[in-house]
Amino acid sequence: MKGLIRFCIGLVVLAAVTGCSETAEPGNHHAPPVSSATVPGDLTYQDVLQKGEAVHSLAMTDDATIWVGTTAGLYRSTGSGLWASFSPQIESDDVTGWYIDPADPQHIYIGGSGTMKVSVDGGKSWKPMTDGLPDAPDIRSITGVRKDGELRLYAAVSGEGVYLSRNGGKWEKWQSLDQEIYMIDYDPAEERMYVATQYGLFHDEQDRWEQEQLPDAEQVYSLAADDRDGTIYVATEQGVLQKRDGAWTPLEAKAPERLVVIAQGAGDTQLVGIGESAYLYALQDGKWTKRE
Repeated sequence: MKGLIRFCIGLVVLAAVTGCSETAEPGNHHAPPVSSATVPGDLTYQDVLQKGEAVHSLAMTDDATIWVGTTAGLYRSTGSGLWASFSPQIESDDVTGWYIDPADPQHIYIGGSGTMKVSVDGGKSWKPMTDGLPDAPDIRSITGVRKDGELRLYAAVSGEGVYLSRNGGKWEKWQSLDQEIYMIDYDPAEERMYVATQYGLFHDEQDRWEQEQLPDAEQVYSLAADDRDGTIYVATEQGVLQKRDGAWTPLEAKAPERLVVIAQGAGDTQLVGIGESAYLYALQDGKWTKRE
């Protein structure tokens, strides 16, 4: 999916930068807020789009900060209508996913096209973390979970499968999957990994992948597991679907446009999403609104 999202959003971001007169604001489970390594509030969202070129991933942390991973690093909203680069040291990295250790927010992991890095000082400095991964790994998404006293970090490598690192150690292949992987997310309620691929949505089931049967949906663009209530959301060409109590149903609130990236919200925000136009939307009180 990231291949598709990378292409689609790359185009709409270019259109947004060159042709939109209206400014809009633009994944992974919640983690404590992290202080930016740069002075906040020095960019507009249009600047982020122009610098980032393509938006791959999206998240909202518990302090309602919105984060976007782009072709040119990781950016966050500042609450003042402006944006900031999280760390100048990774602005040359194509960031498709990131994870903040909830037990130690200074430990941050980013993955992307040909890169996997870790920071232990809140984003001020970074070092490679590729031991055990394929050469120049095409990482499409990362997620993590703290379980049994250890951090389990998962990285989806397209065409290879899902890799696992325990407590920041050497990577090992967790489960093979010879498909183009778009996104992964872990549902702690089910203790199950979900994977969106070119052929649909899958979950792990006793060391194998089991395909989910989605009603009337042929293509999955994005995936979000809400750790607050165990709901699984997928963005498809038919709109957003949700899985509750084992059943898939369309989300009652209709988005203003097709969403190609979605993520769990925070507080009274149920979901956040990015549309084909590159605008960001938030779902609150059963209604999608554009963030400006």
